[in-house]
Amino acid sequence: MFQLITIDDLLRVNFGRHCAVQAYADDICATISADTPQKLIHMANGVFMRFCEWAGNNKLKFDENKTEALLFTRKHKVPDITLMFMNTRIGVDDAFVYFHHWQRAKLQLDGSPLAAVVARALGTTAVSMFVTSLTTSAACFASYLSDVTALKAFGVFTGTAILFNYFIVVTWLPATIAVIEKCPRVISKFKVPNIFTLFQKLQVPVFFMYFNLFSYCLIIFFLGLSVLSAYFVFYDPKLTLPTEKDFKLFENYHPFERYTDLKTKFLAGVSKEETIVLPLRFVFGVSPIDNGNFLDPLSSGNLVLKEEFNASSEAVQIWVLDFCRKLRRQNFTDLTNTQIYKNCFMDSLLAFMERPCLDPVTGTDRSPCCQNSTFPYLPQVFDFCLAESAKVTILPMFNTGFIHAGPRFRRKDKKLVAFIIEYESIYNFTSSFVEMDTFYNQVENWFTNEIQTAPSSLNGFFVSYLEFYDLQLSLSHGTMISVVTTLVICFCILLLCTRNISVSFCAALVTFTIVTTTFATLIKMGWELNVLESASISLAVGLSMDYTLHYSVAWSASDEKSVKSVFKAVGPPIFVAALTTVSPSLVMMYSSV
Repeated sequence: MFQLITIDDLLRVNFGRHCAVQAYADDICATISADTPQKLIHMANGVFMRFCEWAGNNKLKFDENKTEALLFTRKHKVPDITLMFMNTRIGVDDAFVYFHHWQRAKLQLDGSPLAAVVARALGTTAVSMFVTSLTTSAACFASYLSDVTALKAFGVFTGTAILFNYFIVVTWLPATIAVIEKCPRVISKFKVPNIFTLFQKLQVPVFFMYFNLFSYCLIIFFLGLSVLSAYFVFYDPKLTLPTEKDFKLFENYHPFERYTDLKTKFLAGVSKEETIVLPLRFVFGVSPIDNGNFLDPLSSGNLVLKEEFNASSEAVQIWVLDFCRKLRRQNFTDLTNTQIYKNCFMDSLLAFMERPCLDPVTGTDRSPCCQNSTFPYLPQVFDFCLAESAKVTILPMFNTGFIHAGPRFRRKDKKLVAFIIEYESIYNFTSSFVEMDTFYNQVENWFTNEIQTAPSSLNGFFVSYLEFYDLQLSLSHGTMISVVTTLVICFCILLLCTRNISVSFCAALVTFTIVTTTFATLIKMGWELNVLESASISLAVGLSMDYTLHYSVAWSASDEKSVKSVFKAVGPPIFVAALTTVSPSLVMMYSSV
């Protein structure tokens, strides 16, 4: 009988085709489906608000301890391909460098014990491999300076993995080669051409012939290229943030992206449920402080209330009412659903206080929450009547787990500790940074001017669906800071290892040229800065230093101080390592992602 009288009314409500409501006895289950987290949150908030209105009309209340939200997704966690590529690339490079020096040590120490050969090869390459691994991990650790939690965690994880990769290479690789050396029968079965010797016979003479002829021309050319690239990267046009409304993961010719474009073009106005309206949400009484764990994406921190908050004074009442009226007159405010969402609690309180002081049905005296009280109300009248009006106007007495307009009371003493004023804007959520930036700056500038006229006991902030916009804004500042920090750290590491300022400066200049040229190429290809691009740029900075550092360390350790001898020592393994790095990269170029 209880179900027939009450819950059946709720089951007859049309929540849309993306929401299905079921009931069993006094338990209610709402299944909501969406293709993005933002849409899911928006739709769930609307459904929960309808639930609360229904519960208020039937004098019911949901038990917060028995109310839960479960998330089901078809997404599967895939292996970190970037980390696999990084460790494979660095490990192969170090393996080629060590194996080449192993062969040279065998020729130089012919007839010596195996331990002496291992000591010579490892003593020559350990420092070089350590510097390259340390600088690459430093580039990853520099991502910790970003405001994006995912990039912080990714940088720490990748940098730590690269350091562990170095320790495995300098311990396991020499031991493995020494064991193979003890088994000549195994080696005899796998006779392959010595690519290092082939490189020395073919490329070294050709390189030095052109180097001697065009050395000054090459220096001038690459310096000019560095200056031009730096102009493109830091001045005009620079790395831009996304300008498209949809967040694309595939090429434009991919069927998924073509479907989105065609649907937007030909079905405009048909699928309105996919449009997410940006709310104008103004929060008062809460400090905008993020005190969560910055390495845990699921840590939201704790709510911090402002101690000086006091909304009961007459000055605050007048200012809040005037603020709501000004907000409704702004050109960025949409008043279509004003009566549905109880946007401004002060308007609801004024309507509540207009009722007769004597209940015409029960004869109950409603004083002081009646028409005898005049606005602005006394502080004690305001506090008492606001709590009473919250019960009647279906506003939550306590936090029900979702955000909407209305006052917020402390549970133990029902004291007003915060309130939210919320209207809908004329803007829709989009992935375009330009449009979101226009919306945020327009509303934020207006609110900044208005809050300056508020009483000292009232402070607030503006918030909306700005998570993705904040992510893009953080990437625009954090990426360049990470790049500059990485270059400075690598210069200091190289200076400590080589103890030569000129060599360290030249290596840093070459690395800067490589980085700026790479960035400028991406800019001219039309790349825009996003999450994946930011992570790739940080890794590219670390990878671009490896070959330069190998040369720098080899030069500092060389007794001859000859470019030709240094090139013969590290040129072959670096050339082969470059081939192994480029090969998988060329394969990935055919990907549509």
